[in-house]
Amino acid sequence: GLQDKNGVDIYEGDVVRRIGTSAVAEFEGVVHYYDCGFTTDDIEDEESFDSVLSYQKGVIEIIGNIHENKWN
Repeated sequence: GLQDKNGVDIYEGDVVRRIGTSAVAEFEGVVHYYDCGFTTDDIEDEESFDSVLSYQKGVIEIIGNIHENKWN
């Protein structure tokens, strides 16, 4: 399955951070399963979303989940 940069499995409801690079900005979002794939809803802008699968394993890390409400 899908894993973060530390080899931890990513599940729906996880809060992930995309590490910023020169090509992309840092992003934090909640993982959702939608239309046969995983996407993220931006924590600060619910209208904004992106596909977790489009990023390399090395730039995504889990920082919490919606069930524990522990991130930031």
